[in-house]
Amino acid sequence: MADMNLDAQKAREEIFKNVDGKRSRKQVIRLSVEGLLDKEELKDKSPTSRYNNVCSVLGGVLDALIRDGYIRQDAENATLFLCEIEDAREVEPAALKAEQGAPDAKGNAERGKGAKHADKQSAQKKKPQTADKQNESEKPSATSSKKEQAPLKADVRSAASKAKPEKAVKAKALKLANEDAEIERKILDSVKKEKHTRREILTIVEGDKSEGKDEAKRLRTRAGQLLSNLKDAGKILFDKKSGAYSLPPKKNEELIHGLSGEEFNIHTQRMLYEWYKKFGILKELKSENTDSSGDNGVDCYIKGTDGMGFKEYIIIQSKHRAAGNNINIKDVREFIGIVAYHLFGEQKSGKAQRPTKFIYSTNAKLTKEAQKYMATLPFGHMLLILDGDEWLKKARECGYNI
Repeated sequence: MADMNLDAQKAREEIFKNVDGKRSRKQVIRLSVEGLLDKEELKDKSPTSRYNNVCSVLGGVLDALIRDGYIRQDAENATLFLCEIEDAREVEPAALKAEQGAPDAKGNAERGKGAKHADKQSAQKKKPQTADKQNESEKPSATSSKKEQAPLKADVRSAASKAKPEKAVKAKALKLANEDAEIERKILDSVKKEKHTRREILTIVEGDKSEGKDEAKRLRTRAGQLLSNLKDAGKILFDKKSGAYSLPPKKNEELIHGLSGEEFNIHTQRMLYEWYKKFGILKELKSENTDSSGDNGVDCYIKGTDGMGFKEYIIIQSKHRAAGNNINIKDVREFIGIVAYHLFGEQKSGKAQRPTKFIYSTNAKLTKEAQKYMATLPFGHMLLILDGDEWLKKARECGYNI
């Protein structure tokens, strides 16, 4: 579960601070998390701790920086180093050109004329030249001298960039990375409600900015690159037929924590019903939500008959928690109280059958203390804790989607 309280900009700052060309991915993440958490938080490294949550966020941010061309990994020793930022922004990827579709007839015709002109020029070059023309051709022209000087200028620029202080290089990279993050946010926001073509998305990203033509062109070019990167990463979908982009459908993992308590209860009942139905464990299957206030802690139930003819009556209590809130020992003890009541308490009229099994369904996780307490119960074989991970696993097994 990602730590929603961690600012992505702070994560990028820590990552850039620790990338020096000598450290591996693991070392960069370790040093970054040490810079973001205090000593007490660093001690707790349990699966549900903030330490692991922040590590997960840092890993995602680092992957995005590698994807967008800010950081590269050395193939030989697996160390991370900063890239030449200018190289990542000069040319649009080939994927963008492919998405723009095939050229029209006019474009084909123009290219055809260009090809004929090129053939004519090559034929002229093949003709034997006179001595005077040969001497002239041997003289270096102004354009050729400029072309020869171009690589020299590029070398000078690269040498100058290497000579820049490391802090200045990292500061520039961080500034551009934050700008990219803002552009990505605008791209994703633009396709949240409806599909848009590439041109429409770039227009939305550009907005009402009053910069000059060069700055507007740079912004659109970078937005096009990031749009392609998001598509390659699977964060945005491209429909070739319509030429439009859209967000991929959300998965259970993304939706489960945004449900209300009532919605989670309904989905738990439906999911478990579909699971039992698919695997055929129970016949004469019946499942229902209990809406009455006097249900004694029961949110839904499942009834059926197994292959041997034994009657099963499974009662379920659903507890939805906000992201980051775990199920503690107090919550489990309340559930055990409900179990004890239904096993040993007085039966209501019209309810001759006692429950045979009990399920505690939640989108969260159990604390270590709650897990230890569950392991000591004498009737634990009748109980099942369906925590967030197990809930999602069962949903995948039966193909249930929220």
